[in-house]
Amino acid sequence: MLASLTRAWRRWRHKSASGTNPEERAVHARFDPEWYLTKYPDVAAAGLDPWQHYWHHGRFENRLPRRNRALEWDHALWRGAENVVLSRLGVLVNDQEASEEERFTARLAFARWYRWKEQWEDVIKILAPQGVLIEGGAPLTPNPALLLVEACCRLSLDDCESAHQGLLDQALTFLERAFPDTADTALAKANAQHPQGDVLQALNRFYARRGLQTLTPFEPALAPSLDNLTANATETDDTSVTGALVSVIVPVYNAQAALDTVLRGLCAQRGVRLEILAVDDASEDESVAVLERWQACCPSHVSLVVLRHESNQGAYAVRNTGAAHASGAFITVHDSDDWSHPEKLCQQLVVLKENASAKASLSHWVRATPELLFHRWRLDEYGWVYPNISSLMIRREVLETLGFWDEVKVNADTEYRERIEAAYGAGSVVEVLPGVPLSFGRSSLNSLSQQSASHVVSQFGGMRYHYMEAARQWHRQAQAPSDLYLPRNPSARSFQAPVAMLRTLSEALNASLSDEQRLRASSLFDPGWYLERYIDLQSAMIEPFDHFCTVGAGEGRDPGPDFSTTGYARRFQQALSESGLAAWAHYLRAVEDDRARLDDALPIWEGERAHVGRPTVMLCAHQVGATLFGAERSLLDVLDALNTLAYNVVVLLPEAGNAAYEAMLLARCKALAVVPYGWWQQGKHPHPKTVAHIGRLLARFAIDVVHVNTLVLDEPLAAAREANIPTVVHVRELPAFDRALCQTLGATPEQIVERTHAVSDMIIANSEAVAQAFQGRGSTPVRIVPNTITMAPLLALLPPKMDAEEPFRVGMLSSNLPKKGLDDIVRVARGLENDAPHIRLELFGPLSPALTYILHHSPPANLHYGGYIADPSEALKLVHAVVNLSHFQESFGRTVLEAMAASRPVVAYAWGALPELIIEGENGYLVPFGDTEAVAECLLRLSLSHDLCCRLGNAGRQRATEHYSAARLAQALRKSYDVLDAV
Repeated sequence: MLASLTRAWRRWRHKSASGTNPEERAVHARFDPEWYLTKYPDVAAAGLDPWQHYWHHGRFENRLPRRNRALEWDHALWRGAENVVLSRLGVLVNDQEASEEERFTARLAFARWYRWKEQWEDVIKILAPQGVLIEGGAPLTPNPALLLVEACCRLSLDDCESAHQGLLDQALTFLERAFPDTADTALAKANAQHPQGDVLQALNRFYARRGLQTLTPFEPALAPSLDNLTANATETDDTSVTGALVSVIVPVYNAQAALDTVLRGLCAQRGVRLEILAVDDASEDESVAVLERWQACCPSHVSLVVLRHESNQGAYAVRNTGAAHASGAFITVHDSDDWSHPEKLCQQLVVLKENASAKASLSHWVRATPELLFHRWRLDEYGWVYPNISSLMIRREVLETLGFWDEVKVNADTEYRERIEAAYGAGSVVEVLPGVPLSFGRSSLNSLSQQSASHVVSQFGGMRYHYMEAARQWHRQAQAPSDLYLPRNPSARSFQAPVAMLRTLSEALNASLSDEQRLRASSLFDPGWYLERYIDLQSAMIEPFDHFCTVGAGEGRDPGPDFSTTGYARRFQQALSESGLAAWAHYLRAVEDDRARLDDALPIWEGERAHVGRPTVMLCAHQVGATLFGAERSLLDVLDALNTLAYNVVVLLPEAGNAAYEAMLLARCKALAVVPYGWWQQGKHPHPKTVAHIGRLLARFAIDVVHVNTLVLDEPLAAAREANIPTVVHVRELPAFDRALCQTLGATPEQIVERTHAVSDMIIANSEAVAQAFQGRGSTPVRIVPNTITMAPLLALLPPKMDAEEPFRVGMLSSNLPKKGLDDIVRVARGLENDAPHIRLELFGPLSPALTYILHHSPPANLHYGGYIADPSEALKLVHAVVNLSHFQESFGRTVLEAMAASRPVVAYAWGALPELIIEGENGYLVPFGDTEAVAECLLRLSLSHDLCCRLGNAGRQRATEHYSAARLAQALRKSYDVLDAV
């Protein structure tokens, strides 16, 4: 894979942009081949030229030419991570280092969100900074202008002299210029005529250009409205009615106010014979009386049949009643509060008659208030006009083969359409006159509750999403169309729907449910929590549930705040091995059998340390890796110090991913608990369930102090605040010099420092450099507790011997990420390769992607990879000296201290906390950041003098034992806790 990516990358680098097309050259200038190959590994695996693939294929497959963070975060926004990604989008809007395209997309994402929340002033502010409409985007989109038009109109409904008229004019001018002959532009012009202008003028011109009938008020003396529309009587056209009968099902429930509009529109349909099946679903108003009045006055080509339910059964039961009584060769549905253009049904019927392979048709529509203010709750590539799923017209054979609608509360129309396409293939459902609104869907100025679980937004991660994914799984299993037949009154469900969507409790879970269906039906998975917890997924543009089932669970990720995948797997290791089930699946089966307990989902293990009389500290980790790095080792060091000071300690972990590490913890603590929690991010709120879980632990173990081992945590601190328990934040970061950390948290260094002061009663800094970064920035006292390391095995090492026949070995021990200075060590190696071939540079640590790339691209002959060695002493005994070339300012320098304890001289950059450890010329060398030539010179000097190496190494060991021993850490920690008691 890597080799193929490299070949494709090299081919692109050696070719100039092909073609002379200005558009092609413009896109090529923005194209990112490296990102494209990484994002689309199929292109890299095929060894294709990335640009040629994108220009000739990728752009037509909706692939992106380069990364757009705003698109990634907008995707996560609608899937429950709004608190975090809104903050990130807000930064991106004003980030001058971001591309214009990203900033435009971020503004548009904000505008769509504000529109959904009906925050109209915010829509205007984000789309028209400094009073000028943003017009960017590639490809060009009408959406900013449409959103601005709606916002201005909403704010101006009661104000004829609109304060936003200038912005409204800008938006209309842009639409007329960029999208001159579209329904969206005509509808925007119609909106601009409110409250007293000719609302129909622009729309009628649009209809006329397409040969469609124009509209006029039914009552000429009144203004046009959704309830005052009809075809223009002055236009002449062939009105003959021939051909097959169309059955139109009209669900009716308390629809008295809108039925006249619906029936007037249906009776005015041209060129079709209609059977209207009005099914009353136990209305409590005068709906039936309205229907009976219309029965007596329908035109000759229309019959109206009134059917009645004795009890309310829901919209899809109504559809099924109508379908069961339908006699037409074609069957469609018409909602009881919408208005249809007089040629809608004829257009849908004609396309089916002319296309034998088409099994169904549907038209497009636009949402409108009764006053004809056009809009849409969330704009996508369709704009305001989009497919009307409620207009689906099917052939009778489809009903006979596929059966009826699923009688759930919402979304069964969409399922029926996709069932048709699954049964008969792509193209079996034809969209008629795309972009032309043949219906106006009634909506109120006051939208449905945004908190409703069935709101259409739930298509992105809530009940609608789970319902459709379960339906699609059923669709995929079909071998023939008849396999997808759904009877009107099924004895059991064909696929599982979320319980909240079922109309009766009798539709209980099937015993034959798959584990994935159990998970969908449960509350165990939380998509918003999942995206906030796993920061890497916020940029992945994935469906959270799908990711968890296919990848995440196998990686040990948790589905939500109530279940620890790794903790459960540790507790029930044998049972899971015997059953072959995933941890979450095993747990859900236990839930069904009433065998599950909270301590199973969030396990607690008794530690080996007995309770003593001192206070009890909850020590909170922020990560548990498969290998031990600084985060895991520093937690052990603090735990040892607390034991030295005779405190009781309960350790809290976010996951249980390393059995050996957890055994070390259990040997040192009173109890070990696992609760899923993630890192604080700008905009993120502590999750109430997580806070509650930790709160129970605080009470259960009578915790006196909560000590978090890093500044990135929030829920443990929030739980402590609720319980009025003092908190200690052990800071091991230099935010001002750690850009990667700031990007991960979506915060500026100032925000991170301010927030740390706000959530803690005591800040412990692991170095002078960290203390200086936090002192004076808030009222929280700051104390210094230097790090330590496990020194015994390092102190046991003898000073390295130098042999003229053997190479002088220099080690770099790190996570081998780019930020650790991988490019710098390559430059050092190249500088020494010819002048000092006796020097050999050894890299120790994990085989990261960045290191893999280096090793596969002709690395210098003197650069070698020594693998990952868990015990630092085992790696250090192989080298004579150590380098640290980190590209961020380290808050301490654990590997530097380990080298000092091992009597190995160190060469490092003179920044961060490293000058506190390394005394220039005494126990190592400090060089300016990025000066790899100076690094090479220092290494050459060391390689030529055994005495120099020994002198510097011995001085380093002495400094390590005097200033950074475990005893010094415990002593400093005791003094800090004394200050905390005084506070």
